[in-house]
Amino acid sequence: MKSLASMLSIIALGLGLVGCPSSGGGGGGGTEVTSGSFTRVALVPNQTDNTVSVFLVDNANGRLRPRGYVVSGTNPRAIAVHPSGNFFYTINSGSNDVSAHAVSSTGLATAVTGSPFSLGPATGPTAVAGSPNGQFLFVANGGIPNGVSVLSINQASGVLTEISGSPFPLAPATGPTAIAIHPSGNLLFVTNNNSSPGTLSVFIIQSTGFLSEISGSPFQVVLNPQALALNATGTVLYVANKGSNSISAFSVNPNTGDLTQIANPFDTGVNTAPSSVAVGPGGQFLYVANSGTGAIRWVPIDPVSGELMILGGSNVAVANPQFIRIDPAGRLLYATDSASDLVSVFSIDPIAGTLTSTGTRAMRDGPAALAFVSGAAAVTPTPTFAYVANAGDDTVSAFAITPATGFLTDLAGVGSPFSVVPGAGPVALSADPLSRFVFAGNSGTNDVSAFTINGTTGSLTGITGSPFSLTSGATPQSVATDPSGRHLYVANQGSDNVSAFSIASGTGILTAVTGSPFSTGAGTGPRAVTVEPSGRFAYVVNATTNQVIQFPINQTSGALGAGVALPLAATAAPRATVAGPDGRFLYVANSGTHTISAYLIAAADGSLTELAGSPFLVAPGTGPVSLSVDPLGQFLYVANGITHNVSAFAINQTSGTLAALAGSPFALAPATSPQSITVDLSTRFVYVANASGAVTAFAINQTTGALSAVGGSPFAAGLNPSAITTVGRF
Repeated sequence: MKSLASMLSIIALGLGLVGCPSSGGGGGGGTEVTSGSFTRVALVPNQTDNTVSVFLVDNANGRLRPRGYVVSGTNPRAIAVHPSGNFFYTINSGSNDVSAHAVSSTGLATAVTGSPFSLGPATGPTAVAGSPNGQFLFVANGGIPNGVSVLSINQASGVLTEISGSPFPLAPATGPTAIAIHPSGNLLFVTNNNSSPGTLSVFIIQSTGFLSEISGSPFQVVLNPQALALNATGTVLYVANKGSNSISAFSVNPNTGDLTQIANPFDTGVNTAPSSVAVGPGGQFLYVANSGTGAIRWVPIDPVSGELMILGGSNVAVANPQFIRIDPAGRLLYATDSASDLVSVFSIDPIAGTLTSTGTRAMRDGPAALAFVSGAAAVTPTPTFAYVANAGDDTVSAFAITPATGFLTDLAGVGSPFSVVPGAGPVALSADPLSRFVFAGNSGTNDVSAFTINGTTGSLTGITGSPFSLTSGATPQSVATDPSGRHLYVANQGSDNVSAFSIASGTGILTAVTGSPFSTGAGTGPRAVTVEPSGRFAYVVNATTNQVIQFPINQTSGALGAGVALPLAATAAPRATVAGPDGRFLYVANSGTHTISAYLIAAADGSLTELAGSPFLVAPGTGPVSLSVDPLGQFLYVANGITHNVSAFAINQTSGTLAALAGSPFALAPATSPQSITVDLSTRFVYVANASGAVTAFAINQTTGALSAVGGSPFAAGLNPSAITTVGRF
């Protein structure tokens, strides 16, 4: 292996090491074929709860916005995206099949007809990759017998059909761990770890998808090869040897598939246990996830030979990095931690190769891998409509949002305000995350009104069966939809419980979940409910007993499990709660003590740990009644009912602690009595519903988080506005 100093005289550009995003299943590797230059959608298979999480990717910093999830088979292990970006395929090692989904550029996923597709006699799928031309899907199977299944892909429907001769055998007891396709689409590589030393199988891919193992295959690597990655031109292949703490490098003959080892395996260090690898943008660095020592290392690559250099590079700490992937744009690296149910995101310096953390987000149970869908344009969150529940006249006001300025235009021309039910007294409002439905909690009639949203005009239409009844005397105070839009939760202060409903995806009709309502305890007075972004846990604040309760959510039915209560201050009088968009922190507005309680959410079980410095003082005598976090998780905004203003805090991206912004609090008109606050999905505007009968609108300074009034604000609403929500498109 060469030192960095010995390379200073080399100026040749070499063998086309221009970099490629990590791809393929089972630890990374391969060549990702993308459909555009902007990363739009991220997909994460969750091997413990049998789902695939869907996210939209923020173009500025790579942060992931929840877009719900789809159900896969049992124990999803890896995922591959069709090069068109229209389909993705998830292999399920527990059910021995492949789940197929169509996906839109805005992250809406639906099952392909016939999914899941059986792998026939093959069992134990461990890795998956698609051909660059999109015609075939290749699945490495670790069961008996070992082999590679080949399925043809219908380009219009995404339907899979296993080809004749599949599965193609590997050597007995090889234990395939990862798979990659050469950029030419003519070669297939499979790492095998059930022998000592491990091996690397190479196949020629025929135009029919038929596989022929080349002479000399399998090639010897080192102990327990776990992952592989090709450079962009397919001239060099890197293999992570988890059992021997090393990286093997091979030059690849693109015509025959023959491999020639480049120098000796690169030593990653004692107990590093490299589990995943990815070639960086420009092909200058290899990124290695060292699961044994909790770090991601970047190693300089000899631009001529592809050899890894001893000197140079560095590490960044990550708790348990099992899988890494670089996004198709080559700007960001993502690392999964299935032990802690987290994904860490890093920006990549294109010159030095250094990684800089841009955030960590909580995931569902057991994130195993990552894949991306790209497109010709970046994701552009655009607000469209705002809705206000008017408790005094039993209506919902609707406004069009001007995306450039935040200006609100009353939709009187399409029927606003929309009638709820006489005497309903709507005090709570929630829109589903796909902007299809709006739900209003009615404290006067103890029920929930449901409306469909016309995505073009913003008008509301009552849903069949609405309003939907709650328990007698429920007096609902808060409603929340889960991030997937599958379930609705209602905090009933009068009956000391939480009602749970399933939401029909096509109609918005509500059906009570079996076991609903779920008790919060006698005399607790639940005041607010929220669901954290992964959709696995609900949190309820009890105004009477001054508590916050964590409930696990049954991922199939939506039912709430046994709650765990944490005490707040004896005079806290909590009024509202919100989880940060990365799912790591929970905040509670305490109107009695004029403070914000802040907690770390354990991704594994949803348990809460109060942050250092919590509770954070808003200001004496403010009476905070509502709070909202911007969709990027940078700022927290608090509506103060007594002092008629809005306090703003910066959120520490590592610890979750709060620091007041310069200029905070920001004034509302005198005697406005704010009741509800929300930040729109573009992160550009804050809206406040005031009991005085108006909505105040602020623009957010994108650097400092400071607020300035939107021209024309405040905007007239109905009588006694009590809640506000906004919707939009991507």
